[in-house]
Amino acid sequence: EQIKKRDKLNLEKWALELGYRSPSLLTMVIKGKRLPSFEFCEKLSYHLGLTDKERRYFQLLVQYSKQIEKGVSTEITLHELSKIAGKSAHTIKLSEFEFISDWQFLVLKQLIKTKGFKENPEWISRRLNRKITSAQVKKSIEKLEELGIFGRNKAGKLILKRDRLETVNDIPSPALKNHHSTMMDRAKEALLEQSVENRQFNSMTFRIDSDKKAEAKEKILQFIYEFNEEYGKEKAGGEVYQLNLQLFSHESLEEEK
Repeated sequence: EQIKKRDKLNLEKWALELGYRSPSLLTMVIKGKRLPSFEFCEKLSYHLGLTDKERRYFQLLVQYSKQIEKGVSTEITLHELSKIAGKSAHTIKLSEFEFISDWQFLVLKQLIKTKGFKENPEWISRRLNRKITSAQVKKSIEKLEELGIFGRNKAGKLILKRDRLETVNDIPSPALKNHHSTMMDRAKEALLEQSVENRQFNSMTFRIDSDKKAEAKEKILQFIYEFNEEYGKEKAGGEVYQLNLQLFSHESLEEEK
């Protein structure tokens, strides 16, 4: 609707505002003859004054259309669209996440669905390679019950009440930093303690254009959703694994700034 209101404006002037010399691309996008690129979506969202949520929804709609054209799966994109609409995973508040930021909480959430699970702190401690004590296990289960992530059925058996949990993205938080830090500690231990058959470690050092960093982060998030859809086990059973991805700069740009 906002684009239609701009139809009366000079397309050449608007194209220049968006950073394009020719209005041909803008004309094709408006008429539906061409789908916009990620860069175009960013510029258009800014000029239309879209909120972050509206901008992301717009990008996903374009991505969905491109997937339809290519005949590829749209399942992950639809999942993200429904999540923005509030119909998918539970987004856990940072105020809640502060209480369960240590690594073992989300591991316990998965462990409860494994075959042969026992609500026995000593058994759980052994199952998690003694990385936490029986006392820590007991306190962690109690905290998960307090937050409504764990619950009890009529027979008093421990059950999972809130399955798919997600935190907000790209917001600085001591709790999130602590969670990723403790998970990386577990990764370092796995590198030394586990056989190559049970782990996979790779790294890549590369250069990236500054204006491509946001797009790169989106690609990583997309991969995580796709990976979980492909390999994450929904029904009870399986083993509890951890996937860590880190993208960070090796440089300090303070001097340049």
